[in-house]
Amino acid sequence: MGDFDCINQQHLHLIKEMRKLVIPSNEIAVVLMDDYASFVTARKFPIQDIHRRANNLMFFLKNIKLCFNPDPSLSFGSLIDDAKAKGLQPIFVTYDDDKDFQGRMFLKEHNVPVRFIKKPNAKT
Repeated sequence: MGDFDCINQQHLHLIKEMRKLVIPSNEIAVVLMDDYASFVTARKFPIQDIHRRANNLMFFLKNIKLCFNPDPSLSFGSLIDDAKAKGLQPIFVTYDDDKDFQGRMFLKEHNVPVRFIKKPNAKT
């Protein structure tokens, strides 16, 4: 989940780490926050609009859920349903500096494990 604005090394690192966790299915998805939801959560508007950000992400993954609400629970619910229909266990992956993300309680209520990974030190 995030705004994935101006894709950078941290975004690519996160996608790479997500792929490592889902081998062998290699199915990953991203909840892409719209401009308003990004503003509410990050206190700034993205530089690129949601359609540009979605197009950029399509180079790296196919399953992108657009989220038009600061609470991503509806989008999470859709991804959870999709994964379970395929017989897969959904896993939520985020950086370790984002422990209080929106929707965490929703994931807990639906028994979705959360994996925190270390953010790379590289400047972007």
